[in-house]
Amino acid sequence: ILQYLGGQDSYGIANGTNWQRYSAIVANGNYIYVGTAGETEACAQTVGNARGCEIQVYDVSSSTKPVYVGGRDASGNSTGVTTKAIQTLHVRGNYLYVGTDTNTTACSQSAGSAIGCELMVFDISSSTNPTYVAGRDASGDSAGTGDQAIIVITSSGDYLYVGKSGEATAC
Repeated sequence: ILQYLGGQDSYGIANGTNWQRYSAIVANGNYIYVGTAGETEACAQTVGNARGCEIQVYDVSSSTKPVYVGGRDASGNSTGVTTKAIQTLHVRGNYLYVGTDTNTTACSQSAGSAIGCELMVFDISSSTNPTYVAGRDASGDSAGTGDQAIIVITSSGDYLYVGKSGEATAC
């Protein structure tokens, strides 16, 4: 678990004293994407303040001074208050794939609303402004209500491979 960001606390505040559990991290060029445990506060969009954002973006072009530059709530929008924890992150090209905790709400395909989707896809062609573009329920359905966590994501060629928590139902 990463708890030190070169002079910033887990909310991206220089010399702050806030604490939050990081659950996933992935690097892409001069940026790192960090997934956290669920937050009950609205996602802050102020540079240097990652409060409430389960998906956080840091500019690490200065290796000794990472700077929080943007984020998203686990619901996929910029100001939500969803408390789902991020389990895993994977970058491929201009896309950030996000695996989350379980949620029995129907998976939404509406732009900016990933509510209910355990697998979320964000366009990160603008590194500091991840945009939710699609999602799937843990069952693989675009509108499903399954309740399994996505715990690992990887890719090879044109395929995305997803590992999820166990289920008693036959595959």
